[in-house]
Amino acid sequence: MTTAPYFMPGVNMERHYRGAYFTFGEHIDRLGNPMTEASDLFLVGSNCKSASKVLNSTLSNEWKEFIEDPKSEGTIYIAFGSALLWDFMSNSVKDSFIAAINKLDEYRIIFSWNGQFPKTVKSHVKFIKWAPQMAILSHPKTKVFLTHGGLKR
Repeated sequence: MTTAPYFMPGVNMERHYRGAYFTFGEHIDRLGNPMTEASDLFLVGSNCKSASKVLNSTLSNEWKEFIEDPKSEGTIYIAFGSALLWDFMSNSVKDSFIAAINKLDEYRIIFSWNGQFPKTVKSHVKFIKWAPQMAILSHPKTKVFLTHGGLKR
């Protein structure tokens, strides 16, 4: 486990897993390929029991107006979930992200951001704590989804 020192200094993940009596893991159990499971692995957080409510969700008028702006070339949706804690990022990283999205003014950008909202963004960018993700992703004007690839709850 070579990444452990970067994320959890002083934690030896190999020793942690070898000494554990059991492990809980989250896995999308209704999608993907079959996998073997050890008797000490318990998959929890069963997902996707019924996606109909999410898939049939609609956008509010506020979101529709923003996404369907006739001047827009399309929508870029950015969501890193809880994988990135923006309040703990260096200012240079945050400033770089903001500078990049400020230049993309021909698009509408929706950024799911879990920290203090930046004050230096242009009107084509919306920072939000939570977004109707499936409705945004299924909209025909959504062109790009930038994500960490995890689950959004």
